[in-house]
Amino acid sequence: MLPPVVRRRMITNGWRCQSAKENLTVARTTLAVGRLALAAMLACGSLGGWPSIASAAENFKMGVVDPQVVLEKSKAGRRALAMLKQYAAARQKIIAEDEAALRSLEKELKEGEGKLKEAEQQKLQTRFRVKLQSYQRRVQEFNQELAVKQKELVDEYMEKIQAATRKVAERGGYKLVVDKGSDNTIKIVIYHRAAIDLTEKVIKEFDRQNK
Repeated sequence: MLPPVVRRRMITNGWRCQSAKENLTVARTTLAVGRLALAAMLACGSLGGWPSIASAAENFKMGVVDPQVVLEKSKAGRRALAMLKQYAAARQKIIAEDEAALRSLEKELKEGEGKLKEAEQQKLQTRFRVKLQSYQRRVQEFNQELAVKQKELVDEYMEKIQAATRKVAERGGYKLVVDKGSDNTIKIVIYHRAAIDLTEKVIKEFDRQNK
């Protein structure tokens, strides 16, 4: 799983970026729908009439694959996810330091109530407000950066997963390979036999193509 987006009690700016898995879900759903539509068009154009339907069905091989599993279990995919986690962790550290500074200023404000002169109290409040605004901007910027990197990773690896899947399908004589989805994303395929699940074969081919 990817690291959670920064969520902190001290700000409520309403920003939340999608996870890599959510981005992958959108991409894979679009691909699955497109593939199914294309398969239907090809089938209608090639069957040529009712007498040939039975023979065409006998020669039709279909498989399923889970791109999310390919990304998470392949060597190259794990490396990419690890780099994304490191990127997020580095920025989380900066955010944590900003939070510590804000908590310190907040403590000073509370302790100074009724003790500091009004001018000093206002000056401290201004410092806190400026620091808080800076913190909010930084959180938003970091989340935006993380969202961009997640999308880049998804786009890049979906292309690579497609290439590996295409190779496995061509080698095995599969006419159609469908994204089977998962309980954590979108359940595209309700039922399939284990024998037509090509995920492990795609992982091996993916690692072969992306060393």
